[in-house]
Amino acid sequence: MTENRKYILDRFEAHIYEHYKAFCKRQNLPQSLSGFITFLIDQEIVPHSSIKKYTVIHEYENLTKNQKTQKTRAVFTLADRFNISERSVWGILKKDRNA
Repeated sequence: MTENRKYILDRFEAHIYEHYKAFCKRQNLPQSLSGFITFLIDQEIVPHSSIKKYTVIHEYENLTKNQKTQKTRAVFTLADRFNISERSVWGILKKDRNA
């Protein structure tokens, strides 16, 4: 079973990389990590909900650990910064802790 998963991941990687190279060639763009990430998002391979969750979690960690911001203040800050509800921020953080 693990071999099948590895094979499909290898094929996915090959296909996505070929499509990215072709996209860059068509658009006359240099290949870059930033460009590749944008390509994955534009192709909807990375869903918006995953981007939002990942960003909120890491920004929250940055505010509370590095800048010593209170948890509630950090949630208010992120809700305002990303134009999402405080409840949504709390929900994302709660799901992250349960994982």
